[in-house]
Amino acid sequence: MKKITLFVLSLFVSFCGGNNSEESLKIAISIRHEETEVATKWSSYIIQEAKEEIRIAIPELDLRPLQRFEKYEKPIMDALYPKKMGYVVGGSGGTALDTNNRITSTGFKVKVLAVENTLDVIKDVLLKQGAPKETTLTYQGSIITLK
Repeated sequence: MKKITLFVLSLFVSFCGGNNSEESLKIAISIRHEETEVATKWSSYIIQEAKEEIRIAIPELDLRPLQRFEKYEKPIMDALYPKKMGYVVGGSGGTALDTNNRITSTGFKVKVLAVENTLDVIKDVLLKQGAPKETTLTYQGSIITLK
């Protein structure tokens, strides 16, 4: 069962941007290890209390899930964790495809303790990482762009 799971994970990572199966497997294991480490660092208080949600939609061509994780999700998590402000839920914001099945936009969610205290941190990270100015942050019925 373990070999099958690793094989399927390797195929998924390969589809998401890995160059070969060995490299894909190493990336998958590395990401899983990092996720486990980050999860164990969080106190149950932060996870239970972070109820407000910010949805981030990034209109970046061909940004695959693993690339999105490395480029945007991980840096946001790294910025929020030390300040105990929230955590990245992950890629449940959806991926939009054009008629040629190319990725045109992708998104993810962030759970935070207080949106007002977190928006500037997230916006700064997105801009630093080169997110398009048309990137949107949706929260509490409001939508803002990075412009």
